[in-house]
Amino acid sequence: MPFKVNIKKISLAITLPLLFLTSCEVGRTTSTIAGNSEDNIGGGAEVVYLFDNGTDVFGNLSAVNPVTPTGPGRSYADNGCQSQYDSMAATWDISCNHVKAVLSFAGDSIKDMPSNQDVPADVSVETIDGGVMANDWDDFMDGFNGIPSGTGFSGYSSGTFWTGSDSDGDTDAANNCTDFSVGSSGNAQYMDSTLSLAPWSIGTDSCGNTRPYLCICWDE
Repeated sequence: MPFKVNIKKISLAITLPLLFLTSCEVGRTTSTIAGNSEDNIGGGAEVVYLFDNGTDVFGNLSAVNPVTPTGPGRSYADNGCQSQYDSMAATWDISCNHVKAVLSFAGDSIKDMPSNQDVPADVSVETIDGGVMANDWDDFMDGFNGIPSGTGFSGYSSGTFWTGSDSDGDTDAANNCTDFSVGSSGNAQYMDSTLSLAPWSIGTDSCGNTRPYLCICWDE
């Protein structure tokens, strides 16, 4: 009896898997184009936004930004930035789940915020209006690529901001209002953002005087 081969069944058996593989590849390509590839899922921040705390303040941030538990340090300053973000985020049309003050404290300098505060180090630092102040955190430490102004800088007046840092962004523990907990004595370093590639310090001023400080936020 002659052996018969069902060509139609063989063809169908080969075609169906090929169609399935092609469909998967098309789906993968489409997802990649839409920005949903495996490499992009759960990705980090795309930008770090720069703004100020919204008002001039004395060196004693604990008096204007109280938090619990009490004590000098970053928590006071971050609280001031968080308050400004909470009140303005809808108007600014941005979304952040991390908000930090750009100030230097003992063992926690502006320069080392990527390692100490998990600030994204490899994305641009921009104003709310989209002005690129720096291409990444190292660039930010070298000075601004322009003057921070416009939306997000309601506390901006003279263009100076408290930093508590030396010119490179390292903590100047002798001049940061004792971690910004003293407003009646002592001094703190400050910067003048109107200068070209402004350093993080141009000198010291009494903690009894007032000026704003910078804040950043990002979403990841």
